[in-house]
Amino acid sequence: IFYCTLCISANANVIITGTRVIYPAGQKNVIVKLENNDDSAALVQAWIDNGNPNADPKYTKTPFVITPPVSRVEAKSGQSLRITFTGGEPLPEDRESLFYFNLLDIPPKPDAEFLAKHGSFMQITFKSIRLPSLHQNLNISLLPPILLD
Repeated sequence: IFYCTLCISANANVIITGTRVIYPAGQKNVIVKLENNDDSAALVQAWIDNGNPNADPKYTKTPFVITPPVSRVEAKSGQSLRITFTGGEPLPEDRESLFYFNLLDIPPKPDAEFLAKHGSFMQITFKSIRLPSLHQNLNISLLPPILLD
C-alpha cells in the first residue's frame, strides 16, 4: 500500500549540446555547452573518467581537467565548461583514446511552500549524461596510404 502513495518525479533539466566530445590533439582546450531548460537553477558536477562508470570523480585519473568542475546553471540559461588536456602520460599517436564525459545534475531543494504542504521530501541525484570523449591524436604519416587518397 505504501508504494501506491509514492509519487516519483525524475527528470534531467540540464542537457549538453552534442552527442560526444571530440578533443583534437594540439588544441589548447575544448568548450562543452550546457543548457538548463527548467524554471529553476541547477547545480552540476562534471568530470572525465577512463571507462569505469562507477568511478568516484575524486579518484578518477585522466589527462584532462574541467573548469569549472562544479557550477550553477541558471534557469532557462546556459553554461560553458572548458576541458583542457594536461598532458601527463603520453597518449597513443596511432589511434584515438576513449574517455567519458560525465555530468551530474543536482536538483534544487524544494521551496518553503512545498515543504509546508508535504512536510518532508527525498532528494535523489543521478548522473544524467555520460558521453564518449575522444582524444584524436592521429599522426597522418602513420596512416596507410589507401586512407590518404
